[in-house]
Amino acid sequence: KVADAQKLSNRLIELRSPTAIAGIEVINGINHSLASLRGWMILGKEKFKEGRTSAWNTEIKPSIAKMSEFSQNWTNPENVERLKNIKTILIEFENAQDEIEKISGTIENQPATKILIFDAPPRAKGMVQEITNMIDLEAALEATPERKALLGMMADVRGSLGITLANIRAFLLTGDSKFEKNVTQTLWPKNTQRFNDLKNSMDLLTVDQKKSFLEFSRLRAEFSPLPGRMFTIRNGNQWNIANSWLGTKAAPRAEKLITMLQKMKEDQLQLLRKDSEASKQQIADSNKMIDDLADLQHLLMILGIALAVVISYFVTRSIKLPLQRTEAVADKFAKGDMSIRVKHISSDEIGRVAKALNNAITATGQARREAESANKKAQDIAAKANSAVDGSASAMLQTDLNLTVTYANPAAKEMLLRFGDAFRTVYSQFDHENIEGIDVVQLLVNPEHQRKKLSQFEELPYQADIEVDAYTFEINASPMIDANEAYIGISLELKDVTQAREGARKAAMLTSLVESEETNVMTVDLNRNITYLNPAVRELLTKYQDEIRSILANFNPEDLIGIRTKCNGIT
Repeated sequence: KVADAQKLSNRLIELRSPTAIAGIEVINGINHSLASLRGWMILGKEKFKEGRTSAWNTEIKPSIAKMSEFSQNWTNPENVERLKNIKTILIEFENAQDEIEKISGTIENQPATKILIFDAPPRAKGMVQEITNMIDLEAALEATPERKALLGMMADVRGSLGITLANIRAFLLTGDSKFEKNVTQTLWPKNTQRFNDLKNSMDLLTVDQKKSFLEFSRLRAEFSPLPGRMFTIRNGNQWNIANSWLGTKAAPRAEKLITMLQKMKEDQLQLLRKDSEASKQQIADSNKMIDDLADLQHLLMILGIALAVVISYFVTRSIKLPLQRTEAVADKFAKGDMSIRVKHISSDEIGRVAKALNNAITATGQARREAESANKKAQDIAAKANSAVDGSASAMLQTDLNLTVTYANPAAKEMLLRFGDAFRTVYSQFDHENIEGIDVVQLLVNPEHQRKKLSQFEELPYQADIEVDAYTFEINASPMIDANEAYIGISLELKDVTQAREGARKAAMLTSLVESEETNVMTVDLNRNITYLNPAVRELLTKYQDEIRSILANFNPEDLIGIRTKCNGIT
């Protein structure tokens, strides 16, 4: 009985607790590796790759090795099978992370952008050159009504082509469907219509114009399917391959691994409680055996052996009392008392049982303290995070899963106070003093659309501009995730970008006007260094480059930015 009790105690100390701790370390390593992988995908900094490597080499793999060693003595065959499956899935999980890390940040990660960079530009450039050549040739001909109409067709083709390219770039960068609609519903249909008009008027073209038109037609036929391919890719799940693989390869395996490890941990805790109860029962059985011996001694006393009475008294005292003390300690231990210990330990088997029980109490208490310490560290990290948000100069709102505001930092409250009248045009009951508790989408234009966007946590982060009264605000929404990788709400940043957007709009209008202006426009800085030439100037200088080289031998119309000008020439 005593040997069985000691065997149970050793199993508690050397198997159950270490197995549970190793499982927790594997879970922590999995979460660490995922966090580092996300950091690499978002920021591309080398420290995140190093962090992921560290998670595997110092947390996951060593802990799995320990569990493999412990599994030789596991009593539940299901846990042995689980560990086998965990090892297989871990290999798939690591391979998936390697693939994501390798492709992230490369041009292969965004196939639509790859088409825009490598397939579309040569064709678009050739199309612009050919239609421009046709326009230049037309300028030298007599301006009849028919030829003026022909020139208008050419200009429309070139203009709609340029704006189409700009909208394609904007759609690939932002994913905003309005840019796709601009191309598919307005710009490209217009380009096609004017192209067909020009095609139907080929009899008016000169020989050189027809040559350019045929080359333009060939390049346009090659270019035409490219926007559709780019739009299809950008609208699909594979427009960012690293993000797609994270959601379909890495994250599901991580979730499966954590679920299996949690089941193993729960099973070990259940076995730990079962072994503790069995240890207590073993001690009770030993006490019963002692009671039986005492009855035997009483029988011998009846037979008149006086000496047996004395021996019975000392034997009972030397065996029963230590076991009773050990039983009392085991009972308090089972109820959660980690401060109790067996005192006056002898060197016999009972003493070894008591010593093993003391070791079990010490090991379990240490495991509890480590768990409490880990919990305190997590609370400290959360407190530091809240402190950082409070001290942030950015306006930050936090919500729960229902998008109800749970917190607004001082910068957010100051902004809502400053723009209170504007927000009341969207939400009439707006009160900046009582922002907590309201539905955050009530503050945003088109609330149902914003709710749909913000509720899709797996699609976050999300960025958009909203118009509130006369102001423009940029919103940046990021998911908030707890220690178990579960979504608990969103963090919403508000920025007043009214002046910035207005300045960008005006700059874009000015650039568009200058780029499309047929008048020659060139700008220089205070040191008379050339800073900009519009297309008309470049065409003019290219046209007369041979004559200019007779004066300036090194003249190159394609390399004038930064060249210093003089009143009588270019140096």
